[in-house]
Amino acid sequence: MILKYIPLDEGMMIMDEAIVKAKKIVEGYPETKFSGEEYQRFFEYLDRFFIPQHIELESLNGISFSCFRDLVFKKLYCRLVEATLTLINQERDGLQIDWFLLKNVLDIFVEISDYRGVNYYEDFEKIILTEISGYYSRLASEWLLYDSSAEYVQKVFWCLNREKQRASQYLHPDTEVKIVQVVRYQLLDQIANKLMEKKQAENSGVVTDYQEILSKCAGMTLQEGSSSTSPEEWLSKLMASSAHIC
Repeated sequence: MILKYIPLDEGMMIMDEAIVKAKKIVEGYPETKFSGEEYQRFFEYLDRFFIPQHIELESLNGISFSCFRDLVFKKLYCRLVEATLTLINQERDGLQIDWFLLKNVLDIFVEISDYRGVNYYEDFEKIILTEISGYYSRLASEWLLYDSSAEYVQKVFWCLNREKQRASQYLHPDTEVKIVQVVRYQLLDQIANKLMEKKQAENSGVVTDYQEILSKCAGMTLQEGSSSTSPEEWLSKLMASSAHIC
C-alpha cells in the first residue's frame, strides 16, 4: 500500500479530531462515526510518524494483515481449499470456470504464506498433487482395461498437455512442473510393464520400437504438441519408422 504524505500540522489536526470522536464513541454517542476516508488518514498518519519512533511496534499494515490471517483466513482455509479443488475438478471434467477468480484465491495463499507462519500454499500443493495422483491412477487402470495401447499413449499425450495448460493459468510454475511429473508417473512410469504386456498381446511380441515410443513420451517437453501438432500427428511421427506398430 502506498502511503499518502501528510504534513505534521495537518496530521496533528487529524489526530485531535480522531481523539474527540473516539471519546464520544466511548461515552455512548453512536451517531458519531468515522468515515472510511477519516480512518485511512488517521492510520496513515500513525504509520508514518508514530510507529517508526517505536521499533518494537509492528506496522499497522502488518497488524491488519495478521488480523485477517488469524481471524478470517485460518477459519476459512479448509473451505477455500475444498472450493478450489471443486473448481479445478469441474474444469477438468469440461465445465467452464472463472480462472481469474481461482488465481486470485491461490495468490492469497501465496501472499499469506510468504508473510510468516504456516506455508498455506505448500499445504494446498500437497493436497492437489495427492488428488491428481489418485485421479490419474484410476484413469490408468480404466484405460488399460478398455483401450488399445496406441489409444492409451494418445490419451497420455493429451492429458499431459492439458494439465500443463491448466496449471499455467492459475498455479505457481513450480507446481505446474510437479503436476506434470505426477501425471507422467501415474500414466507411464507406474504401468510401463503392463502397457508393454498389452502391446505384446496386440503385436505378437514385437516391443522394441514401442519401448522407444514410451521413452520419448516419458521424456517429452510437451512443447511438441501444445499448439499446432495434434496427438495423431505426433504419434504418426513417432511410429513412422515402424508401420507394424500402428
